[in-house]
Amino acid sequence: YQDSIRPETPAIFFDVQGFESLADFSLTPNITGVTSWSDRRRLFNWIRRAMPDVRDIYSVTGVGLIDKETTFEVERLEEFTSENFTFHDWSIYSLEEIQDKAASIPHHGLIYYQLLFEDAGGKKHIPLKALEEIVASSSVPVVSSFDQFIGTGTIGGFMFSIEEVAAKS
Repeated sequence: YQDSIRPETPAIFFDVQGFESLADFSLTPNITGVTSWSDRRRLFNWIRRAMPDVRDIYSVTGVGLIDKETTFEVERLEEFTSENFTFHDWSIYSLEEIQDKAASIPHHGLIYYQLLFEDAGGKKHIPLKALEEIVASSSVPVVSSFDQFIGTGTIGGFMFSIEEVAAKS
């Protein structure tokens, strides 16, 4: 709506995920920004190498607007790997249900935490706090694609860095 609001005002955006470059957009000359791309394929390849016994990946994400715009559904996650993983969609559960289920995942499982702003029960969360609660109750390792979650109990892997994206801009 820039043309109808303030057409002469420059606009800058940050962190539009899912696009590898500004070339993916049709931008006017006074709009620019930084895109980001988290390569889940590299993460799942790392999981296969680092934890070859993992067969089941439990995807944790929310159901809110921000959750849906910034995370991948299980069907899309399956596109990122040709490995023999079975993905399980836990977006259908509340945080409390996720914690209960996380406590009894078999040893060949792994939790992939994307983001959880709003759970299936309609409760709002701070993603970092939700992750800490899941890690505390999980019987298996938890991985994430975002380096800002380092120090919460998630384990390594290939992670997206907001600082790195900002430094390149």
